[in-house]
Amino acid sequence: MSIIISKGGQNAKKLDRTVIQQEEYLQAYIENNADCLPLHDLKDNFRLLILAREFATPRGGYIDLLGVDVDGDIYIVETKLDQNADKRRIIAQALDYGAALWGNPSELIAKAEETAWRTRLLGILSGDEQAVANCIAAIEQNARAGRFRFVILMDHLDDGLRELISFVNKNSQFKVLGVELDFYSHEGFEIVIPKLYGGESTNDPASAVSPQMKRSGKWDEGSFFAMANQRFGDDGARAMRDLHDRCKAMGGAIKGTDKSFNVTFNGFFKPFYVFYDRGVELDFDMKLKSPEAAAPTLKLKELLLKKGFLDPADRTKSYPRVSVNVFVPRVSDFMESLRESLEP
Repeated sequence: MSIIISKGGQNAKKLDRTVIQQEEYLQAYIENNADCLPLHDLKDNFRLLILAREFATPRGGYIDLLGVDVDGDIYIVETKLDQNADKRRIIAQALDYGAALWGNPSELIAKAEETAWRTRLLGILSGDEQAVANCIAAIEQNARAGRFRFVILMDHLDDGLRELISFVNKNSQFKVLGVELDFYSHEGFEIVIPKLYGGESTNDPASAVSPQMKRSGKWDEGSFFAMANQRFGDDGARAMRDLHDRCKAMGGAIKGTDKSFNVTFNGFFKPFYVFYDRGVELDFDMKLKSPEAAAPTLKLKELLLKKGFLDPADRTKSYPRVSVNVFVPRVSDFMESLRESLEP
C-alpha cells in the first residue's frame, strides 16, 4: 500500500509504507503517542494514558504496555511485527497476562496508588483529585474482577488474526481489540494511519440491545441491564437494578432514551440520568425549573455534598456525575438522600 502527498495540488509524490524492523519502536511510539490508537469510537470522552512499559506480572512475564482510560478501564497492550513467526500466539500471551494480574492484583493496585501514577492521572483528569480517586477505585475493582481490554498492536494484521479476534469476542466475555498501524515518512514527518478491528464485537454497548431497542432506538430494561452486567459486573448490575427498583417503588417514572434512562418524580423533579458507561449524571440545571422543582433539587445537591457523593467543586456544576464505582457500595445511602430531598 502507498499514499500520495502533495502541496497546493501540485508536486504529488507517492510514499511507500515504512517497514518497522523492531517491536520496541512500536512500543515507544505508543508510549509517547497513545492518542494515535483508534479507540475513541468505543466510548465518549476517551483518553488513554500509558502508565507503564514492560510491566512485570506476578508470573514473571512482562506486559509490553499497560494503560488506563479516564474511567479506570485497564488496557493490556501487546505488540508484534507481522514478520514475527509466533505472532498467532499474541492473543494467548495477552490473556495469560490478564489472568496473572487477576490472580494477584495487589501489585497493580499498589502502583496505582503511588505518587508517580497519581500525578500522571491528575494530568489527564484536569487536576481533579476526586476524579483521580474514582479512577483508582475503578482500576482496583476492574483488576480484582479480571476486567481488562486486550489490545493487539501490529504493523499488519492478517485475515486469520482478524478472524481470531472476532471469534474470541463473539464467543467469550473477553474484549480483544486489534490495532494495525501503517507508518509512512516524509521530510522528517511521520505519518501514521491507524485501523481498528474488534470494536464491533458483541461485547460493545451498541450490540447489547433487545428487539424493542432496535425498533425504537431507545434503551429498554433488557438492553440496559444486559449492558450493566457486561460493563460493571455482577455487583454493579445489582446496584443498577436496586437503583431502578427503588425509584419505581418511590413513584419515579423511568424512561429510556437513546443513551440513558432518566427518572422523574411527581411529574417535574428529574434528578438524574443513568448512563450505561458512566454511572449517574445529576440534573441540577435551574434555568427552566419551577420553584417546586428547584427546592428538592437544591436539597438533593446539599445532601450529596454532605455525604461525599459530590466534590465541593461540583457545587457549581449543572450536570455533575457520580461514578458507578462511588455509588455501587452506597446505593442505599444514595437513595436515602433522594428520599429525603422529596420530603416536604
